[in-house]
Amino acid sequence: LSGMSLETKKTISPKILQETEDPLELFKRTQKDAKKSRAVARADIFKQSTPK
Repeated sequence: LSGMSLETKKTISPKILQETEDPLELFKRTQKDAKKSRAVARADIFKQSTPK
């Protein structure tokens, strides 16, 4: 979690607290969410670095 923003940690933490869920499913979903937020961050950086 060290490479993630504070916002991402906040959104993932509540999901981890649902211990009734299958750990593998939880892991897959957290990975998917992390990938999604990284993709969004990359898109933002790209937008900022492209001259208008």
